[in-house]
Amino acid sequence: MKRRRDRLASRRRTLGLSQEALAERLGVERTTIARWESGDTQPLAWFRPRLAAVLKVSVDDLDAMIRNAEESPGTGDRDPSRLRVAICGSRAVGTDGVLIDATVAELARLVVAQNLEVNHGPIGVGIEVMTYVADQFRPSGFSMTAALFDHENVVRGAELFLVVGGGAGTAAEVTLARQVGKTIVPFPRTGGTASRCFDLMRVDPRHRGGLAESVLDEIGACENSAQYGMLVERIVSMKVGA
Repeated sequence: MKRRRDRLASRRRTLGLSQEALAERLGVERTTIARWESGDTQPLAWFRPRLAAVLKVSVDDLDAMIRNAEESPGTGDRDPSRLRVAICGSRAVGTDGVLIDATVAELARLVVAQNLEVNHGPIGVGIEVMTYVADQFRPSGFSMTAALFDHENVVRGAELFLVVGGGAGTAAEVTLARQVGKTIVPFPRTGGTASRCFDLMRVDPRHRGGLAESVLDEIGACENSAQYGMLVERIVSMKVGA
């Protein structure tokens, strides 16, 4: 891991970029850069052209940096850290369609940047996010995962449960997520189930899934998709590092 840290960090410093500056250029959290440089995880193949362009190296050179690090003693058998999230919600009556549009794009960026595995249903916000990933990022070797039927299957195996808008179906998934103690991060300004879920988390600590009061304050303060995405990205980083 030290060789990857040395080479990636050295290239970043050669260009006069701090971790914060590089993160801003790429649209990711600073902790994501730190994890790449430490070798805790690695940028996925479809994100590397973007990183290589900012670092002013070829994709092959960037791949060689990562490949050499993986060949270092003791690190060759380590799989990249991946977190499985469930992305749930829909454009039900009473939700904000324009804000949901922006949030779909933001969560697609997050899926790519953080190398997330995603549970989603056959319709709704989750499948929209994955379609956006396929259409806009055009990742090499990417294929759409099969949509999961039945609310239990969407919830099963996910460590983080994201709620955007939503109607009755999303409410059923939220109830299941609560019952098994998932960490739920709703985006209340999108309306629908996300708003009602947040209101319940506010009044009843049993439904917070371990989130601190200060994090609930931040959730409530999210006014746009970028703020919500940055908050979710920070929670993802904390879970991966736990």
